[in-house]
Amino acid sequence: MITAPFNFVPLNQKIYYPNWEASHDIPLQDTQSGMIEIELSTYSPIFIKNSTDNEFCNYNGEYYIPATSIKGMLRNVLEIMSFGEMQIYDNDRYAMRDLKNENNNKPLNKDNRQKKAQDKKIALEKQIKALINRQSKIDKPDLASLIFGYTSKEKSLKGRVFISHAKCTTQNPSKDKPATLVLSSPKASYYPIYIKQNEKLQKYKTYDDLDATISGYKRYPVHEKISTSQTGNNNEDIKTTLIPLKAGAKFRFKIAVHNLNPIELGALFSAITFHNTPECFHSIGMAKPFGYGKIKLEIKSLNGFEKSPQEYMSDFETALNAALFSTQAKKWHESEQIANLFSMSVPQNDENLKYMELKNFATAKRDKDYLRPYIKLQGVNPLTPKSLTSDEKLQTRIQKAKQAELKEQTKGMSELDAKLFELKASKKYSGDETIILYNAIFNEEFQSNKKEALLYLKEKLQKEGAWDKPKNKKGKDRVENIKKN
Repeated sequence: MITAPFNFVPLNQKIYYPNWEASHDIPLQDTQSGMIEIELSTYSPIFIKNSTDNEFCNYNGEYYIPATSIKGMLRNVLEIMSFGEMQIYDNDRYAMRDLKNENNNKPLNKDNRQKKAQDKKIALEKQIKALINRQSKIDKPDLASLIFGYTSKEKSLKGRVFISHAKCTTQNPSKDKPATLVLSSPKASYYPIYIKQNEKLQKYKTYDDLDATISGYKRYPVHEKISTSQTGNNNEDIKTTLIPLKAGAKFRFKIAVHNLNPIELGALFSAITFHNTPECFHSIGMAKPFGYGKIKLEIKSLNGFEKSPQEYMSDFETALNAALFSTQAKKWHESEQIANLFSMSVPQNDENLKYMELKNFATAKRDKDYLRPYIKLQGVNPLTPKSLTSDEKLQTRIQKAKQAELKEQTKGMSELDAKLFELKASKKYSGDETIILYNAIFNEEFQSNKKEALLYLKEKLQKEGAWDKPKNKKGKDRVENIKKN
């Protein structure tokens, strides 16, 4: 079985795009600004590299975790939780060995190493971006981009979340013993891992298959214990020595938010607390494949917010359900994306998280093996968060979303045309436009402009020749009813 210290959150095809714009200067409706103070506790040795040596990141001996490390960690979780666009990836093009030559599947050894270097390789046509573009993208920022900001060739947006460095609050935190590790992983060209394979595998999918899908967002599941497993590669040039801090160190940092609405705040609080799931851990820093960097975040104080974090998280969950899951059997918190993300964030079976030895990669290919989704690995108990919303709140949100969409669709229309458009879209009445209009008028759907609606209906019937010469008794009764009113 293929094992790796990482796995993937499946790529979401549908993307949640907010229907509002960000503002830095003008407070928008329902937006709030405030401060969140957070305590970061370490549950395994942790290492954030200093810029000049292999010591833990420090300034004049004071240990800290850079704001950029925390921001990257939270943004990645929020991007997955909010069903966003995959933003960061290597847009490479890969090649594979010509597998028609059976010798090309044999592991390297002293006798065939030189020959292997000369083996014919087949260049794959597609780059990573082509596979990621199978997400249903439009030219709009997703929720993570709207909150944290983005820069592209065409435009950019400043973020509205500002994170401080996390300063160590533990007096004289203990250093752990130095660890020398090989911090590497299989290349992304190894498609049994990096391309999503069918459960009943007959033939591997590669980057060039028309229906190929990348495995998803790469994540390092948290470990129960620090792993001593290595790749079997004794090349000193690729080894890294680090001096981590021992588990138990605590840090404090602040997050300032500016003009975030309840859904955005809910997404941020969900990323911080794993949607109020205390069993979950974050991972940060180097050597995550070996179990380093297991941390928890705890909100210590809030300033400037009208509601509790749980209420904001409920708003966020409701918005995702209304936009992407209203017609699905499973809701947001039950989706495979959320199940894999949350399951990787709790200690499970460390046996699944070992690097394979180099000699086993060719064997795995020959045996048509592939990396299973994390929640399907042996010894893994899938975890999903508890829902923080209700069906009633969801239905209210769906109605509001429909009203907002209708308002956008009928912009510039007269009141009468807008009402008629709404009636057709609602499918409340069956029949052609004339029948829909007639039934709606006499069911008191037109309150303020009933006379205008009746005149419009009369004109339609006259154009159809059904005013003076109704086709049947029903038509005659309708005309008489219109005349009376």
